Amino acid sequence: MESQKTIMMTPDIVFLRSRGKLFAYTVREVDCDIGGRGFLLQRLEGGDVYQVRVGETRDCECSCRAFVKWRFCKHLYGVIAMLGANK
Repeated sequence: MESQKTIMMTPDIVFLRSRGKLFAYTVREVDCDIGGRGFLLQRLEGGDVYQVRVGETRDCECSCRAFVKWRFCKHLYGVIAMLGANK
């Protein structure tokens, strides 16, 4: 039986707080061929786009500079929190 992937057809909006500022992002689930679930986050002001992958701890990542430097970021935590809230 062929596996089915769930793709959000309309974006959700997530609000992330960092250094006392609130940022709004659209969140869209995208296909992820390397494991886990993939998401695109686009900041509403400024238009920055980040690719986030959520799965097992070792499989979580984000394309932002903070994740590359520290291995965690607000984008990844925001997606994880959003997924937990939708259970």
